[in-house]
Amino acid sequence: HQQAIDLLLEVIRSVPNLADPYNTLGTLHETLGKHKEALNFYMIAAHMTGNDVGLWHKLATMSAEQGYIRQAVYCWSKFLSKERDDFEARFTRAQLYGVLREGWKAKGQFQQLLGKEPGHPEVVKELARLYNEDGDPSTAIELLETQLRDHYDKLDLTHINMLADLYINLGHHDNAVKLVNRTEEVFCSQGDLPIDLQVRRGTCYLNM
Repeated sequence: HQQAIDLLLEVIRSVPNLADPYNTLGTLHETLGKHKEALNFYMIAAHMTGNDVGLWHKLATMSAEQGYIRQAVYCWSKFLSKERDDFEARFTRAQLYGVLREGWKAKGQFQQLLGKEPGHPEVVKELARLYNEDGDPSTAIELLETQLRDHYDKLDLTHINMLADLYINLGHHDNAVKLVNRTEEVFCSQGDLPIDLQVRRGTCYLNM
């Protein structure tokens, strides 16, 4: 590997504007487990080619894995400039905005995704969590209640747990009990109510 690396570095010194040697150096360093060096070489190659969407996708993933969150956002944005309708990429970038504590950007991105796919279960969870963290539990409740009412086929127990917690935190214990009881009737007709929901219901009874 070292001989190949030395040869490629010599090529770069002779012809510095070629992207392929940088890309190959990235691959070699990645094979050797030198992920930071690989990332750097891939990044140079990506900027030289400009429109290699596969490489921008790879760079976004690698950057996030190595903890370079803002760089990952940048790479996803480059990818999305060519693949505008890639739902997964937009979802991942929105999550990264949340990691960067840029909640307004994250919420804006997730709202756009919800407009494209109403009731998308993971988008609703992310949005409800963000609104609650930003001190707006009422909007979080509204999102989850809409999911319960209009997108029942996309509902899961995580939505129920989140909504129950929000009710409890606001002192709406009666709403929480009704929610858990309804969940038991619909979701648990063939088995026991999950223990976490049993605990929430018990907590409500103690505070009613």
